[in-house]
Amino acid sequence: MQNKELYKSILAFVPVVGLLIVAASMPFGYSNIQRTGHYILGIGYVLDYVVNQRWRGWRWGRDKWVYVTLILLFLMLPAWQLWDKTPPTNYFWHQLDRHIMFIAVGVGGILGFSDKFRLQYVGYVMLLVGLYIVGLNTYYYMECHPMFLFDTLLYNRVRAEKINSHMVINLYMNTAIIIGFWILHQPFRRWVKECVGVAMIILWCYVLLSVGRAGFITSLLIVGVFGMTYIWKIKKAYSIALSIGIVALLTVLVLQNQRLEADVMLKNPRLPVWNYSARMIAEHPCMGYGVSTMSTEFVEQMYHDDIAYEGFVRGIMSVPEFIPWGKSMMTHHPHNAFLTIWLEFGLFGIITLLLFFVAAIVMPTRDMRLYVWMFLVALFIQMMFEPLGDHLQPQFISVILLSLQLACYPPSVAAPCHTDDTACGK
Repeated sequence: MQNKELYKSILAFVPVVGLLIVAASMPFGYSNIQRTGHYILGIGYVLDYVVNQRWRGWRWGRDKWVYVTLILLFLMLPAWQLWDKTPPTNYFWHQLDRHIMFIAVGVGGILGFSDKFRLQYVGYVMLLVGLYIVGLNTYYYMECHPMFLFDTLLYNRVRAEKINSHMVINLYMNTAIIIGFWILHQPFRRWVKECVGVAMIILWCYVLLSVGRAGFITSLLIVGVFGMTYIWKIKKAYSIALSIGIVALLTVLVLQNQRLEADVMLKNPRLPVWNYSARMIAEHPCMGYGVSTMSTEFVEQMYHDDIAYEGFVRGIMSVPEFIPWGKSMMTHHPHNAFLTIWLEFGLFGIITLLLFFVAAIVMPTRDMRLYVWMFLVALFIQMMFEPLGDHLQPQFISVILLSLQLACYPPSVAAPCHTDDTACGK
């Protein structure tokens, strides 16, 4: 009997291992590591659900709707392909592979997760991986440049060549910082909080060194919002003055960033791509093009569009690291998740994506709202500049949203409690 219970307990941790593998591998290039994490999470969840009878105590709640939108975001891919005039392209399979996390977390979110999932597990993993990235970036940098003559542009170029793009890394770091703030607010051991705090400072400084404007602004918003929130709760007598000081400091940091200057922003190559994408949407606004057709026509027509070619194609194809990709959606895409999904799935797609944000906003309980909302802000900012899929947003959306919501689960197998606005299980 004891062995049977032990096996059940071990089995309950299998999907947790899959979740942590995905969380640890998200900032790196998409590979078999992520796929392995998906399989362990999915298969382990099914086994745990059946063996440990996780359906007991299940009930529907308003938090379930956000998982319905995740399932729809996955199902649209094969559904639209049924009437797509273009046979499945490599880009279609590329997207299907990356969106598999939506269906896994969507189904799991509706059926319910066990109490073995813990937000702090994901937080510790992401903070440690973040520190590993900082160390790895520094190591590669020192191989080609003396550290005492620090070159920010070279440091970022090394990261892009050896690790991943600034969009992926910055979103990962900012998400880790958000979860770090949650850990600091929990009754964990003091030394744990101190280690987490030091890690958060290192990751924040790393993001500030990035050439990425979206990640830079997001990091300032995160620190500013959480900083002022804590000040208002702890030091009310000095809250106004300290809040003004924080805003002033963050404003100075923004003004010192050369990439945020007006003339630089107006020359952003994404602007002509957005213009071109909007004109393509106007031709098929209701049903879109389908993933396969969009992936071919979008690229082909871009080379015949004067605005898109002069403003984007000519410039990006002069960058050595992009030349090997050639004429493909890996580089020639709308650079905006909302425009991309509208092009692919029409009004149904863009409405579903917007409903995801609405459902995610109303989902969390009172004590988790700020953390979930700040993650949604970070995600929204990145989605304004990158498509859904190419930079692992499916993993970020599903894993982190899952993890943040799991902090509200009671210490049982029941669904999250939303009968009132108090913290679940606390």
